[in-house]
Amino acid sequence: MKKLKLLLAAFMVFGLVGCSSGSSDTQTKENQAKENEVTENKSEDIQYASMLPNEKEYFKNGEITTIDADGGKQYAFRVENYQDGEYEAYIEKCKEMGFNTDVNEGKNDGGKWFNAYTSDKEYYLSVMLGNEIEAIDISCKTATKK
Repeated sequence: MKKLKLLLAAFMVFGLVGCSSGSSDTQTKENQAKENEVTENKSEDIQYASMLPNEKEYFKNGEITTIDADGGKQYAFRVENYQDGEYEAYIEKCKEMGFNTDVNEGKNDGGKWFNAYTSDKEYYLSVMLGNEIEAIDISCKTATKK
């Protein structure tokens, strides 16, 4: 009877060790799969900046502050110390680069605005010039409405 108990105890110990080893392997594989998924998602992130004119070429003396870095859900930045005519030149280039569908643009005492989609309506651009804040806010993102 003692031998049977010892054999049973040994079997349980080795059985548990085997289970925990397998569980660890499974967890490691799951963690690796998650890490690979995150890496793949990062490499598949949309590069919104490549859809837009180079802001440094259009706002030559402007102070550019990144609000939301490129490659995530959107790319957003602010331009301060812009010069007369730079906003308009930037907007014209945006239109040339494909932001020319469902255009909404205008101006009032508060400033100027330009909103448009790409022709396939996959991406949306918003450019707002605020007179009071003396800055231009630009954001490009994946369109939520089509």
